Amino acid sequence: MMTSGSWAFSEIASDYDDLLGVTGIAPFPTSDGDLSASVATLGNFKWVIDAKTDQPDGAADFLSWCLAGDVANLVPFFVGTQFTKAPARPDVADAVQAAPEAADAPWSAVVSEDIAPASVPTPSYPWDILLAMGKALEKGMNGEDPAKALSGANGEIQKVIDREELAGKAPRD
Repeated sequence: MMTSGSWAFSEIASDYDDLLGVTGIAPFPTSDGDLSASVATLGNFKWVIDAKTDQPDGAADFLSWCLAGDVANLVPFFVGTQFTKAPARPDVADAVQAAPEAADAPWSAVVSEDIAPASVPTPSYPWDILLAMGKALEKGMNGEDPAKALSGANGEIQKVIDREELAGKAPRD
């Protein structure tokens, strides 16, 4: 068992397609079972143009073509990542679901209908916190005493809070 984001399922689908029949994907469990307010975050990927680039207009044109242009430009990404990502634009979601390959990806509906709508669009905390928590969950699922695993995560998270001077700062909405 493992706790991970859709990127891990995408890797399994791409590199170990023989495991697809015995691998599942589901919304992250909540303490009260209510899946309408997920504890998961989505991505936090950002594309930027480096201020030092020699071709700022070309970089801007590429981003416009890729992200704001014809939805057909984006469909190959979702096909290539085995439908484990949730498109943010409704028109892209429609185009992705219409792709012939989507019929062979039943987990796509779980990502787009069960996980994405209830998720926080971007985390308001450093990646290291997510990593510490994920490691603690995996340890608990693999037999380590959950209290010990959570205690270890707490220590790692406190290091991040101290390093990033997060104490007393309210999270972003």
